[in-house]
Amino acid sequence: MKIGAIFCLWLALAAPSWVAYPSVDGALVPALVWRPAVQNGAGVVFAHGDQGGTANTQATDQIAQDLADRGYWVVAPDYRGSSGHGAAWLNAYDLGGLEVEDVALAVVWLAERGIARVIVAGVSHGGLIAGGVAFRYPILAAGYALVSSGGDWEVIYALAPPRLQRQLERSMGGTPEEASEEYRVRSLLWQAEAVARPLLIQHGMDDPIVPVELSVELAQALTEPTVFFYPGNGHGVWWSNPVAWQDFLEWLVDVFS
Repeated sequence: MKIGAIFCLWLALAAPSWVAYPSVDGALVPALVWRPAVQNGAGVVFAHGDQGGTANTQATDQIAQDLADRGYWVVAPDYRGSSGHGAAWLNAYDLGGLEVEDVALAVVWLAERGIARVIVAGVSHGGLIAGGVAFRYPILAAGYALVSSGGDWEVIYALAPPRLQRQLERSMGGTPEEASEEYRVRSLLWQAEAVARPLLIQHGMDDPIVPVELSVELAQALTEPTVFFYPGNGHGVWWSNPVAWQDFLEWLVDVFS
C-alpha cells in the first residue's frame, strides 16, 4: 500500500476520545466517543458485554467505526463494574441497577450536544442493560437493540458462573429464592409492558453462552418487537455474521426515518 493510501485510510477512521459524565449518584462514568466526520444527526449508545471488560476493545471499535463512517455518533460507556478504571469502579457493580443509569445518562450526554435521535444497543450483558433502559425510561431513546442477551436476570443467575452469581446476589440482595421480586423488577421480561419504542432482538441459535430460548421468551412477552434468529451462529453474532450486522443497520435506518 502506498503512503498516500495509508494517509487516506487514517483520515477515514474516527479516532475515539474519552469523556466522563455524571450518573444519577454523581459518580463519573467514563465513556469512549466516536465523532463522525460527516454527521447525520443521530447517535448510538453501545453497552459492551461482560461487565468486567472495557469499551476500549477491538470489537467495540470495529462496530463504532462502521457506524461513525455512516454519520452516527457512538458513545460506549464503561458502566460501573467495567475494568480499566481502577479497583473502586470495577467493584462498584450494580447489575440491573445503577449500571442501567450509567448507560441511560449517555443518551442525555448526547442530547446536550444536539444529538436528540439516539438508540441504545447492547450485546450480552450489555443487552440486559439496554433492556433495563427500555423499560425504566421508555421514551428516552428512539429505540433499543438487544443482542445475545434475553431479558431475565433470574434465569441468567441459574446459568452464571460463581463469580457472576456472587455479583448478582450482592446487587439484588440475595439469590432468586431470597430476592425474587428484585430480580423481576430489574428484568425486561417482567416489565415488557412498559416498552414504548421499537425494540430489536438478535440472537444466534447456537449460542453456547446465553441460550436463544431466553430471547424467544422475551420476544413473546413484548408487543411487536423486530426479531432475528440466526441458525448456526453463536454468541458474537454481530461479528461472525455480516447479515446480522446488516439487519441491525437496516433496522437503525427504519427507526430514524
